[in-house]
Amino acid sequence: MACGLGDLQGLLTSPLPSARLDNQPYIEGPWFQGCGQTNISCRMVKGKLVEVGKWPWQVSILLLGTYICSGSLIHHRWVLTAAHCFQRSKDPSQYSVMVGVHQLPENGTQLLVTHIMIHEDFNNFMSRNIALLKLKNFVSWTPLIQPVCLPNTKFRSSIGNMCWVIGWGDTGQKG
Repeated sequence: MACGLGDLQGLLTSPLPSARLDNQPYIEGPWFQGCGQTNISCRMVKGKLVEVGKWPWQVSILLLGTYICSGSLIHHRWVLTAAHCFQRSKDPSQYSVMVGVHQLPENGTQLLVTHIMIHEDFNNFMSRNIALLKLKNFVSWTPLIQPVCLPNTKFRSSIGNMCWVIGWGDTGQKG
């Protein structure tokens, strides 16, 4: 969806089919349609018409109030992210998660982290680079805050399959 003058209130369904191969376990109120659902609309942000709601599961992870990494909501209290994000500190009290954010810097709902689970075999950036964050409070689903789908254990990706990688991190190496 490209934002134009006639598109201010438009909503679209997810641009991608769900990765979940079995029945979706989440059923909830009027804003919740299932994991992996987008609610794209156009808004004025800093004088420009921009899309919002394209990635409602994307969160901003903050260390002492400063952005360090992105993550994805997978449940009301769990965020999936990269293990390398916690090399500076593994103390959950130093971290928070901002949900409902579409651009940085932007305000959203800030939630405290109570537990960090890093894959036990993580030791570099290339393998087992995965972590889970447990949030202190439950996240309420809204049109702009939704969970991403996770594949079931039988899912196997094939070479050539299309996928999306999202985040606010670096897109390449510098220097």
